[in-house]
Amino acid sequence: FLYIGIADKPADAKRVEALDRITPIAFDHVKIVGIGREAIKMGIAVDKYLGIIANGITTADLSDPLKTNVLTSLDVITYKGLEVVRIRVPRQSQPSFLDQECYLRVGSSTIKATGPQIAAVSKLFSLKAVA
Repeated sequence: FLYIGIADKPADAKRVEALDRITPIAFDHVKIVGIGREAIKMGIAVDKYLGIIANGITTADLSDPLKTNVLTSLDVITYKGLEVVRIRVPRQSQPSFLDQECYLRVGSSTIKATGPQIAAVSKLFSLKAVA
């Protein structure tokens, strides 16, 4: 899952609190700040805010079926009064690309894959198909 409306660093949560005069809500190791404050500043409803995100995904140079999977798995959840965008990123059956580039998730980081890394990842997908 990818969540929008969560500060994963204490400094970011404090900055949002100072700028938007909200009280972030602690959840596990992160602080929920929500998206409603951004929607208000933009003068739009939360559903319009979600539409802007969906439009960004639609117009991104993201390979299918990942683009379609992500667009159909986009929603807003509410936690203690704060709305958070939740994007489910389903397991794929092949490597996905953004602007002709492939990225790998390594722990909690995302890195641009090199040619040998793309080849290694592609082999993992073909091994699953054989198994």
